[in-house]
Amino acid sequence: MIPMSTQISKSLIALFFLGMFVTGCNTNTKQTADNDIKFDSIRVDRTYHLLNNPDNPNCNLQLNFTYPAKFSDKDILKKIQNDFVLSYFGENYENLSPEEAVTKYTEDYLNNYKELEADFKAELEKKDDLPVGAWFSYFEMSSDEIVYNQNDILSYTVSFENYTGGAHGSHAYNNHVINLKTGNAITEEDIFIENFQDSLAQILIDHIAKQNKVENPKDLEKAIEEVKKEGKLNLKAVIAVDIFGSPCDYDAIIEIAHKNGMKVLSDSCQSYGSVYKGKKAGSIADMSATSFYPTKPLACYGDGGAVFTNSSEENELVKSCRVHGMSPEDHYDNVRLGMTGRMNTFQAAVLLQKLKVFDQELKDRAHVASRYDSELSSYFRKQQILNGCQSAYALYTINCDDRDELMAFLKENGIPCGAYYPRPVHTQTAYAKWNTRSLPVCEKLSKTVLSIPMTPYLDNEDLDYVISKMNEFAASKNSKAA
Repeated sequence: MIPMSTQISKSLIALFFLGMFVTGCNTNTKQTADNDIKFDSIRVDRTYHLLNNPDNPNCNLQLNFTYPAKFSDKDILKKIQNDFVLSYFGENYENLSPEEAVTKYTEDYLNNYKELEADFKAELEKKDDLPVGAWFSYFEMSSDEIVYNQNDILSYTVSFENYTGGAHGSHAYNNHVINLKTGNAITEEDIFIENFQDSLAQILIDHIAKQNKVENPKDLEKAIEEVKKEGKLNLKAVIAVDIFGSPCDYDAIIEIAHKNGMKVLSDSCQSYGSVYKGKKAGSIADMSATSFYPTKPLACYGDGGAVFTNSSEENELVKSCRVHGMSPEDHYDNVRLGMTGRMNTFQAAVLLQKLKVFDQELKDRAHVASRYDSELSSYFRKQQILNGCQSAYALYTINCDDRDELMAFLKENGIPCGAYYPRPVHTQTAYAKWNTRSLPVCEKLSKTVLSIPMTPYLDNEDLDYVISKMNEFAASKNSKAA
């Protein structure tokens, strides 16, 4: 397993924990009356279209910058203001006043965007009928919020979200805590004993996993131990399912499985084309399988699939099972039970052509996902991709407590969607006799997940419509809650 100290940096530990600490001191996190400090805010909403043409892609910059404006100690006020400027705008704006920082940052952002105009012209001149607008549509939205302002402690959070034309946008939160007696940041060294990082990291990881109902690889190890004690099954393998296009945490799964003398089989039907820490799906586990069914990332015209292995022995076994269990030495001798698993020539011909455009289709799927990631309301809990991984986005699936109501709303508005999967495998009739335990996370998600349109051929107009209707639903729910 990866050492915890390498998973979470000192600064992240400090910021996260301190943010939890100070916000947890009072349930009313927006109280600002106790400390002798006043705040002001500057808002910016600027849009620029490439080549000054309203029909061209644009960048949109939205800033909502709250900063300390008055404090009894002017020297400390200046230090605090500089801390706010640094955390919001970065080192290039250090020692500028809040007003100067906002003005300069806005100018820099727009000028940097204008540098794309030459590249945009070049793309237009190619005339290859490929949409180029989306890759030049930039936006940035940022804000900060005072979360605690009592007892000579000031805590604030900076929220940052942007998209710069790549496969994905970015979204980040930074927590800051300041001692108003000195104007200095409160660090982990001010609170914790020496060499605390590893212990605290584990506490945070466990807390976050529990809070977000994240499956822990240790749960797999515990389940294996429990099955072994029951003595009913002879464990041979762990099947890792790459659901919705994203690869599993194979490092953790493989380590646990191999330690227990088990192979790892990968169900890569939805993830073919994805990447796990530099390795393509299908090349990670001991043996992998994928599907070429029309709903999968690499699809033929009907049915088809493939099995991947580095073992020559397993390769021969799979080939035999594909053709009725036939012996490789004697085609009239079936040495095992098998099936008819041959792909017909027509399906193979379709796949050969689709392989030529597969990489571009993966990029187009990632573009659709990036727009969902950055533009869908936070009311919907979105897909999370492991660090160092790339999804094939066979599906784009959100998590919504009002799933059934949302599904009906989307269908009323002509937007296809589907619940994958409304009934977990372990609750289905065929597996009832092996259903000896509850899987609460799986059972809950089956009632809340919803897959929305995902295809490399989804144009921007249709994508705009899907996003607008999703956000319309979210807005109606938020207004009712308020």
